[in-house]
Amino acid sequence: MMKRQSSKQLFTSVRGLTLFSHFEKDRPVTRDFSGLPFMRWPDGSPCSPANLYMLSLLERPGRQGSGLSRSGSKGGSFGNIASRITPLIRFCFNKGVGFFDLNDRLVTAFVDTVRLEKEVDQDDARRRSDNRVHSIVRASLEFLEFIHSFRDGRPLNSPLPENTEITLAQTNPHSHLSGVRKLKELAQGLKSKPPNERAPIAQDDIQKLKAAIQTDATSEHVKQRRLLLISILEHTGAKRSEVANIKVKDIVAALHDAHPALPLRSKASDQSNGRTVPVPLGLIRDANSYVKTARAHAVRNRKNRDHGILLVNDVTGEALQPESVGNDLLALKRHAGLETQANSAMFRHAFILNLFHQAIKQHHILSPSDFRDAFAANGTLCVKIMNLTGHQSPASLDRYIDLAFDAMGSTPLSAAEARTQRIYKTYEHASDRLRERLRLGLSQDDYAVELEALRERRLSDLSDEHPEDLEVEEVHDDFA
Repeated sequence: MMKRQSSKQLFTSVRGLTLFSHFEKDRPVTRDFSGLPFMRWPDGSPCSPANLYMLSLLERPGRQGSGLSRSGSKGGSFGNIASRITPLIRFCFNKGVGFFDLNDRLVTAFVDTVRLEKEVDQDDARRRSDNRVHSIVRASLEFLEFIHSFRDGRPLNSPLPENTEITLAQTNPHSHLSGVRKLKELAQGLKSKPPNERAPIAQDDIQKLKAAIQTDATSEHVKQRRLLLISILEHTGAKRSEVANIKVKDIVAALHDAHPALPLRSKASDQSNGRTVPVPLGLIRDANSYVKTARAHAVRNRKNRDHGILLVNDVTGEALQPESVGNDLLALKRHAGLETQANSAMFRHAFILNLFHQAIKQHHILSPSDFRDAFAANGTLCVKIMNLTGHQSPASLDRYIDLAFDAMGSTPLSAAEARTQRIYKTYEHASDRLRERLRLGLSQDDYAVELEALRERRLSDLSDEHPEDLEVEEVHDDFA
């Protein structure tokens, strides 16, 4: 059995970091590089090769060409890369070898270590999924190819002596590098399911997650926040960063809108980029209830002024971080006993698939090839779906066409019939959850009040008129 190695993080995101950028009119210009990871060996000494690699990534383009992100408590994209090369750094340190000393045997041992390592006290539970193993091996390969592209007459072995001067000279990164070639060979042989091929979350699993909220031993604030979180994911297909940046003022504005919608931003300061997604009024009402009750109480614990973010920590009142969104879902998945994954990406896939289902129904499209023809000919349809999902190109949505037809099976209902069916099904689930709360201690009087409110909301949603054009309310279950 491969026991778990130390899980101590080998990097720290440096705050308030300013570095030289370039010369302008013979004067040095600096840039803010806050959040850049500082890499260490397990003994605490700086890992110079890894830090050189982090600096090189400053020139790597990120989404929309803006560079890799360094935000968040875990350092964004930079932190993700740092965490993925950490196993290689720890392996080399424990073996007492430098990165240039890795041969076929050592590389094979490294991959086996990453693949077979077990969870603590769980002999039959692997610590990492196949996808995670593949991403670690690919990141390690890119790291090794980078450091092998520099030579100074001696390898950049572990750790460098003090006052060592490093002369960097460009060489062929693939010459006499058996270890790198072996790692590339193993990386190609690993079976991995690309992230964009994850299955959409099933409706039954969503209901299990919602049911688990009521029985989990958490505070009422956390229960209310988690139910709201799941509904936001279900109705918007939001990414974790977008959920974490929804603001109270967005809820207030939508509450007074005849056709409520939520603006979704990857950054809290973003005022122009992003997307706006129509949502059911019931979702906005529940978000407003959270703002006035659980959130208001938590924010009072803060010494500073209200930051304005919707979802907050129940103890400190601080804004919920993107990583906490994932942690909430993971906790619910475990409590619900789900054997499958349950993450924001799966909610997003389900949201996008439902958009395609609705387009198929509204435009009476009979086959995937017909859909692709319609997508190419009808620019408006393509743009509307891209605006709702946040995709940057039609090509990135192509895979959903086949998935949508595969999932639909028989002849679909009309848009109006499907919407009515979804409303009844959604409120049936809501009634089941209300009865479960009654069983767990909700008073009869409170039960009667909430049941009547539920019925009124169902009638209101059924009587609402919806435009025939593509709308999210027609795609997803109405909130309850």
